[in-house]
Amino acid sequence: MTPWVEGPAPPAAATEGDAPGTSGVMVTTFWVALLFLATRALGFVREPLVAAFYGASAATDAFYVALGIVNLIYAIALGGLVPSVIPVFAKKRRRDGDARAWSFLGGFGAWSSLVFVAAALAMLAAEDLVVSLFAPGLSVEAHATAVELFRWLMLLPLVTSLATIMSQALNCHHQFVLPAAGPLAGNAISLVLFLALVPYLGIHAAALAVMVGLVMQTIVVAPSALARARRFGARPALRDPDLGTALRLGLPGVGAEALLSVWPFIIVFFGSALPAGTYASIQFGGKVQVLFLDVLVAAVGVVMFPRMVQAAQRGTGELRDLGRFTVRLMIMILLPVTVLLVALRYPLIQLIYERRVFLPEATARTATALGIFALSLVPLGIKDAVMRTFYAVHDVRTPFRAIIPAVLLDVVLSAALVGRFGLPGLLAAFSASAAFLAAALLWLAARRGTPIVDARFGRIVAGLAVATVVMLAALWLVSPALPGLQGRSGSVPMLVRLRDLTVAAGLCAVVYGGALLGLRDSVATRALGSTVERVRGWYGRRP
Repeated sequence: MTPWVEGPAPPAAATEGDAPGTSGVMVTTFWVALLFLATRALGFVREPLVAAFYGASAATDAFYVALGIVNLIYAIALGGLVPSVIPVFAKKRRRDGDARAWSFLGGFGAWSSLVFVAAALAMLAAEDLVVSLFAPGLSVEAHATAVELFRWLMLLPLVTSLATIMSQALNCHHQFVLPAAGPLAGNAISLVLFLALVPYLGIHAAALAVMVGLVMQTIVVAPSALARARRFGARPALRDPDLGTALRLGLPGVGAEALLSVWPFIIVFFGSALPAGTYASIQFGGKVQVLFLDVLVAAVGVVMFPRMVQAAQRGTGELRDLGRFTVRLMIMILLPVTVLLVALRYPLIQLIYERRVFLPEATARTATALGIFALSLVPLGIKDAVMRTFYAVHDVRTPFRAIIPAVLLDVVLSAALVGRFGLPGLLAAFSASAAFLAAALLWLAARRGTPIVDARFGRIVAGLAVATVVMLAALWLVSPALPGLQGRSGSVPMLVRLRDLTVAAGLCAVVYGGALLGLRDSVATRALGSTVERVRGWYGRRP
């Protein structure tokens, strides 16, 4: 396997409604997902360490509030603009050549950096007000700590945006693995720095570690992107007319991302008023869910979006097949993961977090958060896939029609449920609105002429559901023999719990895959056939 995956665009034809290049996409997605898993797993180690040193406390509430604010700023600005910039970049490559395309991208990076710096200075001048608006329920001590951490993390959106722009551009050259590998070094540096500084800086060590780790990620990705730009003789084009085109196309996307970002803001707003440590428990449970989103959904999206952009330029028929295949792949991967996270939430949280000052009470809250968060995995995966089909054709306005009512639904449900049910009500509102958004986007895609759900697709999803039920039955049969799966028992040694969770996950993967093959699922069959052929080829090349 080469250090990165290079390959031609998928062919135009598709069979039986499946997306073109299915086997190649599956193999590339597997390697990208594997690298994402290694990277995210290393980065995720920080969360149990924060939990072990600070528990679910006011200090961790403050840290996650500050981190959430700066991540929100990045998500709104770049989350909306990148989906419009990358199609323009791909179009310029085809129309004007690589030199002008990379010059355009350099100009976009320069202007976005100036905007982020200006925004950082403006918010630093009103830092106390910003934290109060986002988290009005924090205690006086937690509020002061959040303001300090917000100051430390203010440049995070700028650093993250530069890494994102360069990584997406490399993806357009079908270079996926190197951008996915870049964060690995950053997470390693972040982890070492946190452990070294936590005795001296307290919770501030976590903020500094995050910031330095992201700087390292950018440093790792930058040489490859800059080398391509130099190879084509590209220099930043600050007056490229396509910058205005990208901005015009991207502004509705910024609005869409701003609305989507209201979701975490709603959780911060209502969660900060719950008892101390509750918001931290929400974040700890959410981090486990986000780990799977980052590894699985992001891996599929990274591989598929450049193909969607190319397919959109060739015709809506191929884009429809790619969208259908992507949604199918999301459901195939995320449905069994959802079931496992709900079934194993207590032993999983005990394994990850419960030590030192992270007590069983915090474990119970965090396990509840994870179980409800997990219900949103499939809807969020569908949402990501369908929105990419809109972005591939420069349509960032249509998703507004689904996002606005979904956010309003979340606000209404959160306000109605949080007072009576607390944490479960707040997160149930989030999962319900995510399901509504996914359904609305599928409906709008059909209205736009790229229908994803049809009778055949319904039969496919029914088969995935049957395979998931078979997997759950197998887990139920073996769980009495695995003491590490016994939910709320805190007396099980950590290594035993790790062993039993690993055995259960491996067994479920085998049973689920076998059930799909027994049901003759075409994607699973092709993936297995492709893997067998590659193994045969590898053995055939051995001396």
